[in-house]
Amino acid sequence: MALSTIAALLSSLTGVIERITFHSEESGYTVARLNTGNVNQLITVVSSFANIQAGQTLQMAGTSPIRLTVSSCEL
Repeated sequence: MALSTIAALLSSLTGVIERITFHSEESGYTVARLNTGNVNQLITVVSSFANIQAGQTLQMAGTSPIRLTVSSCEL
């Protein structure tokens, strides 16, 4: 699926946090990898979260611009 197609579908996004790449306790700034059901394509989520853990289900919605990074991974 092309990135432009994925971005068009992302007015809402739900998935499970696969792993936390970075999290600042001070600011909440977080970089995490989200599994939306296709385990070969994890989505990088960058936002501010007060408390976030791997294994949590995350549901996001909004109309703000989305910078989307999709990469393949091998399990």
